[in-house]
Amino acid sequence: MNKIVIDLETTGFKSTDRITEIGMIKFNHFGIVDLFHTHVDCLIKVPMEIEMLTGINNLILNGFPQLKRIKNQILKFIGKSELYSYQAGFESRFLRQEIGGFEVNDLLSPIKKKYKLDSYKLFDVSSEILNYKLNNHSALSDAFAGYLIYQDLHSSGLI
Repeated sequence: MNKIVIDLETTGFKSTDRITEIGMIKFNHFGIVDLFHTHVDCLIKVPMEIEMLTGINNLILNGFPQLKRIKNQILKFIGKSELYSYQAGFESRFLRQEIGGFEVNDLLSPIKKKYKLDSYKLFDVSSEILNYKLNNHSALSDAFAGYLIYQDLHSSGLI
């Protein structure tokens, strides 16, 4: 069965916020089999603090598809794959709100069980454990870091 690590960038954390970027890495026991990445025209203003954090603004999003136009493409890509995310609660909430309900398995909890770190931010885990220089708050780069974390946890028998 295929598995997918998904990462979303959004306009914030509230229920009124929207997805601005989607990154997914599809893989199986042989390795990565497919990628999905797009920015999304969210039709609301991207707050300055989110632009500073992610580099995403409304000028960048202008011309990208609205989520409703690519929803079927996303659903087809996911199919029956198991979903994973570094912070599953966040991705689950936005997937449920904007695309449809999916169960998303969490990678953060098993990382906390395996490693005792000062910080469990994805950027810190990526550099300290994986030696992966993350392009912080880029959905595809974050999804790839999640894929590496999945591999680390799987090889240890934690997932």
